[in-house]
Parts: sequence; C-alpha cells; structure tokens
Amino acid sequence: MPSYRDLLRCTLLLGWVALFLAFGVHAAPTITSVSPGYGPVGTSVTVTGAGFGATKGSSTLYFGSSLAITTTWTDTQILTSVPNGMPNGKVYLQVTVGGSIASSPFTVGTPPIISSLSPQYGPPGTVVTVTGTNFGATMGTSTIKFGTFTATPTTWSATQIVAPVPSGMPNGKVYPDVIVGGLGTISSAPFTVTSAPPSITSLTPNAGSVGRTVIIAGTNFGATQGTGTVKFNGTPATSIGIWSGTSIMATVPPGATTGPVTVLTAAGLSNGVTFTVLAPPTISATVTPTPNTAGWNNLNPTVAFTCTAGGAAISNCPGPQTITSEVRAQVVTGTVTDVAGDTATTSVTINLDKTIPALTVNSPLDGIVVSTSTITASGSAADSFSGLSSVTCNGAQTTVSSGNFSCNISLNPGVNLIVVRATDVAGNVSAYIAHVTCTIALPAPTSLQVSPQGVNMVI
Repeated sequence: MPSYRDLLRCTLLLGWVALFLAFGVHAAPTITSVSPGYGPVGTSVTVTGAGFGATKGSSTLYFGSSLAITTTWTDTQILTSVPNGMPNGKVYLQVTVGGSIASSPFTVGTPPIISSLSPQYGPPGTVVTVTGTNFGATMGTSTIKFGTFTATPTTWSATQIVAPVPSGMPNGKVYPDVIVGGLGTISSAPFTVTSAPPSITSLTPNAGSVGRTVIIAGTNFGATQGTGTVKFNGTPATSIGIWSGTSIMATVPPGATTGPVTVLTAAGLSNGVTFTVLAPPTISATVTPTPNTAGWNNLNPTVAFTCTAGGAAISNCPGPQTITSEVRAQVVTGTVTDVAGDTATTSVTINLDKTIPALTVNSPLDGIVVSTSTITASGSAADSFSGLSSVTCNGAQTTVSSGNFSCNISLNPGVNLIVVRATDVAGNVSAYIAHVTCTIALPAPTSLQVSPQGVNMVI
C-alpha cells in the first residue's frame, strides 16, 4: 500500500502537469530577419524567427516605443506594418513573449543606398562618383561623408553624387555615408584612401626598339614594386630591373607600340608620357672565302658586316675583320648601333687550318726499278688540327688505320708515276711523288693494223 510520502509526490507532479497544460512553457523568442529592414510609415514588414508562440495571446511587437498592429502571428513569423506617426530614424523592432524580448534594428523612412563608387581608391582630392538611390533631387541640407570627414559635392541628383575626397584624410578604408533627412546610408561600398598617385616626369630614352631598357623618372612610385605595373601603350612590361620611389628601370616588351608609358600602383594611375617604339637595326656577316662544307678555311678569311637601319639612322657599323691565326671555333661578333641607341648583334664561327697534313711514304722509293706488275705503297699520315680527311694512291682512296696506310698500285712497262696524297678536313694537301721503272717486256704483237689504208710504211 503506497505511503503518505508517495501520495504527496504524485499530487505535486500532477499539479505541475496541470500548470504546464494551463499556461504553457515557451523558449525565449529570437529574430533571424526583418524584411524589409527599412521603410516609411505603413510599410508591410515580415519578422522571421522562432519562439514567437503559436498565437499572439498577450505577446507584443513594438517599433521603438510605438505598438504595432499585427495581421499574422505564428511561432516563426509575424506580419505587421510600420505604425502611424513614427518619425524617420533608426529604431529597434521588439517582440515580447512571456516577458522575454527579441530585438532587431529597423530604419523608419526611405534611407539612401550607395550601390557603387568610381574610383574605389585614391588620395585626398580624388573626384569620386557615388551612384545609388534615394539621394534626393537636390542636396538641400543633406550631406555626404567619407568616414568622419564631410565632403563638398560638386554634383547632386537622386541617383548620383560627385564629390572629391576631403583633404587631410589618413590612408585606410572608409565607408561613404549619404545622410538625407536625418537618415544615413544603409548600404555602402568601401573607399580606400591612399597616398598621392604616381607621376612620370621623363623617359630616358624616349624612343627605342623592343628589348630596350628605359629609365622612368618621377615621384610616388613606392619604395618597392609590390603590385605595381608599367605599361607601354597598354602592353605590360614583364622585365623590371629597378623600382624605387623616384625611378623605375623597365624593358620595352614584345608587342609594344608607340604611345604613352604609364605606372599603376595601389595609389592610382600615373600620367602617360609618350614612348616611340622604333624598328631595330639589323646586321649580317659574310665570310670570304666561303668555308668548305665542313666549315673550314685553309686561307685567311675576312668577315665583313652589312648594317641596315631600322627606325633610326646607323651611328656605328663594325668594319671587316681578317683572321690570320689558325683557330678552331673562333666566334667573330659584330654589333650595329643606331642614333637612338638601339643595337643588334650577329656572329659567325671561324675554323682556320693552314698547315698541310703530315705524310710519310716508306715505299716505294723514288727511282726504284722493279720487275713486277704491281707495287705496294705504304706509310703514315696524320693531321693534328682539323683532322685527316683522306689518303689516295694514284687517285684511289685507301684506308688509314691508326695513322698507317697501305695500297697496291698496278704498273706498266717502263717508267710509272706514283702519287700519294693526304688531305685534311680544311682541304690542305700533302703529296709524295715517286718514279718507278717496271722492266717487264711488252708482249710481241700478233697483228698489225695500219690506218688509214694506202699509207706507205717501211718496216
């Protein structure tokens, strides 16, 4: 049988359940959005959130101190309108449920909205075009501020204001604010106040070809390049050698054309100074006498240069150069310069060997007498500079192995001329000549033919 204490516990529990059912228990309300976030008296407003309660009951919704009339009330959404008689300005919309309050800002009236700024950065004095809505047809008592600094506009309309950045502003990001009828801007793009923009005073030189180095002198370039760029008539210079606050060394990029050189930094775009892009001079080289197919000369070659002007007259063209010393792969270079200072360079490679190959013939000796129909010519040949090209015996090429050669030569009865030639890659020739007498008798004739017929002959 339950005790008195158990009965008391059950009674208290049933009492709490009854209270819960009678009055309900609600979580504190929260507001996640108010749409729209601004509007004049009478504007329909949707308040979205949670914990509002399934019905309004004794809950309330205020715009500041003005009680609002609601047309729809659910646990997650309330529909209402801005109460009559409210003055323009910022208030807090408050939802009160069971003593708990949720609030969100709301602007009574039609505040100005800034949609864009042009430019979006610049130093004090930069003229900025502010585009948006609800500015008012005329300025009247309205104002525009950059941060806490009031600007003096030169043009004012309902959708556009033109005003310079106020003087004395420090560098940094600020949000322009248009204030109309006491209402400030509810949406704004940021503006970055920077130092003074770069300024170009001179280009040295002010004309030249692609690849020419140009010194850009001026001010406010910045101590380092950072994100700064240099353009030649719109073509970016990809090679920057030096960058300081007053000087930039840039190379004229491929594709550049005559037009303004500009410098762009975070502070803005510089003025443009004209640079004239010139066609470069050209230069070619001719070698006389012409090297052989292997690229060698065996006579002193002369290298002559031909220079052709581009966009400016030629100021210097190199004269001919004659090579007299034996060389292997000597590069001869010539550079043309025009009056604009542009240059072009060409070069040729010279190989010169004037020394004949070393040729030693051991056999046959000059003046030898033999009684055979063939004879062997043998010896050695070498060339230490351009290299040995061939060895021939009476015009027939023979094989050279480890510097030695041997060849068989047919003989005729009587005196035979033996010629051995060694030729190097440059075309130099060494020759050995020997006279060899062959004593083999001629065979007796078996017939005799006389032409023309009818000729008297005494035998």
